Amino acid sequence: MKKNNFYILLILFILSCINFLYIVWFFEINGYLPPPFFYDVTDTFNDFYNTLYWSIHDGIYDVWGSVYPPINFIFLQIYQFLFMGEILEMWSPSVIRGSEARSIMPLLLIYALSLVMAVRISFKHIVDFKTQFILFFIFMLSPAFLFAVERGNLIILCIPVLSWYIFTKNQISRALALSILFNLKPYFVIFYIFLLINRKSHHKNKDLLFLSPIFGLIIFLFSGLLINEPFYLMPLNLLGFATNSALLSPAEALTFPSSIGAFGYLRGLVTEFKIAPIFGDIVKLILYVYLINTLVLVYNKKINFEELAILSIIFIANFSTSTGGYSLLYYIPVLALLYGKRDWTIFGIIIICIYIGLWDMIPIYNYSGGNSIAYLSGEVVKVSPYMSFGSILRPIANFVVLVLFFYRLKKVSE
Repeated sequence: MKKNNFYILLILFILSCINFLYIVWFFEINGYLPPPFFYDVTDTFNDFYNTLYWSIHDGIYDVWGSVYPPINFIFLQIYQFLFMGEILEMWSPSVIRGSEARSIMPLLLIYALSLVMAVRISFKHIVDFKTQFILFFIFMLSPAFLFAVERGNLIILCIPVLSWYIFTKNQISRALALSILFNLKPYFVIFYIFLLINRKSHHKNKDLLFLSPIFGLIIFLFSGLLINEPFYLMPLNLLGFATNSALLSPAEALTFPSSIGAFGYLRGLVTEFKIAPIFGDIVKLILYVYLINTLVLVYNKKINFEELAILSIIFIANFSTSTGGYSLLYYIPVLALLYGKRDWTIFGIIIICIYIGLWDMIPIYNYSGGNSIAYLSGEVVKVSPYMSFGSILRPIANFVVLVLFFYRLKKVSE
């Protein structure tokens, strides 16, 4: 059975390589990266350089209105000190990117090491080294990882910490990991909420419940004082970000979505066809019914720590359009748990529908583009953006994972 699993993963790895070769071929022919990479080909790595710009300028929380906790800017300040030359204050993020082009290479190495750590922590007691090796490349060539790399998004740093949180057995160590996750991405508070409302597991997680908010507050205050900015405004910025539905354009929301809630933007993108406004409302209603029922299930049923962790990740990946496809990277430790439980149905859906990128080779809707300067090729290119089949399949598959795991836990708990 183990040999069969390895050969299946090897086939999936080959399919991942085919998709990667397609990306390389498309870039060579067209001078820019194909969907599901970001449609603005001038904007490559700018999640990193925009945030780096503000890490060395005043106004992070009051002018820019950042929702990133201070520890992210501490990391960027250290990165700038170690790997970049002098940055003049009048330089814009694009100028910094242009003048420090090689500075992205250490970040890419850090990303690769983060993925290595996540795979090693998650799978070391479950599969042998050669299987871990194959899984690493499947994850590295996945649309979620490549999309995050192309954006230069620091979310990749969360993956090894998330694996540490799930697979460590020490409550103090787990509390420290969760507190770091709070300070990298605030939405990881859902892990704490699930632990808190699942009263039947309180006695097993009492140290975690007590220590993680204390550690988290200490890290938040200490890092906030170090950057010397009004970091206390961050929660207000976060509230405004969560309630502002106009932050994303339809093209942005549907480039690489993880939630079926993004389908509410189809009406704004697919202008040739009339899509009733109620379509998006119905989709969101179905999604939120299951998310609310998930909270009720967590409250009423006795669920162990691993199941709570899986539910938390599924909840985050499905809940918000603004969370984006990046959140699909959090399924790496989930896949390890599912592999250990021999839950091949959900494991297969995640690997085949979410982590294999072949689906993005299938265009299903072309929309208007134009001429742009592609950062990676340095050429003026004619961009012909399209929505791929993968952008439709991944949110649906992600929702199916939510439904299947919900009913699985509901049945087991009865």
